[in-house]
Amino acid sequence: MKSRRFTLILAVLFALIAGGSVYAFTASVDQRALLSKEPTEVLVAALQIPAGVSLASAQAEGMVKTEIFPASTVPAEALRSIDANNQNLMATAPIQPGSLLRSTDFAATLNSSSALNVPAGNVAVSVELKDAQRLGTFLVAGSKIALLDNYTPAKSLTQTRVLVPSVLVLAVGGTTTSTGAASGNANLVTVAVTPEDALRIVQAQSTGALWAVMVGDALPAAGAGVSDSSLFGGGK
Repeated sequence: MKSRRFTLILAVLFALIAGGSVYAFTASVDQRALLSKEPTEVLVAALQIPAGVSLASAQAEGMVKTEIFPASTVPAEALRSIDANNQNLMATAPIQPGSLLRSTDFAATLNSSSALNVPAGNVAVSVELKDAQRLGTFLVAGSKIALLDNYTPAKSLTQTRVLVPSVLVLAVGGTTTSTGAASGNANLVTVAVTPEDALRIVQAQSTGALWAVMVGDALPAAGAGVSDSSLFGGGK
């Protein structure tokens, strides 16, 4: 009788332990599932971030915004904030609007042996130009061009003005040499400009249409332009 009662007690204890283990495991799984669905704030490029621009500068110029994603969809290297530890890190390549900012996209120094040889004091920025806007197949790495901006100001006539009078082409598509056909997206032209001009180019590209003009000895005057009313020399 005692043996049977002891066996029954053991069976009840084992059942309780097993039930508790199953409950703990289920609760743990449920908790992990809930955590994976929790909203997480991450940093996203609001505008194109040129290579060489620091996180602090990008944030100050409105190139960075915060968006919310489910935690399970956010990669481990995604940046969630800009602070003293990362604010001076620079983009190693142009970052397109809408892209998640990742720690792997930034570095303390730029690699001088990278595919893009950015001159000292300049940054690299990419613009998308159709065939006519980029001089067809005549535009190659090493070309010197001016960038014109065709836009329509609020309550005004369409205008075309010289945005940057002289810039160096670093790459056409994925090709960084002056020989051979452009690889990748040939409409993507990467140029070397000052950080200030990079901001103006990004702004102009988002509000108007950019055109490349090959330049020689004579450079167009910065800011010079025409409107519909002055196209044939009349008006302003």
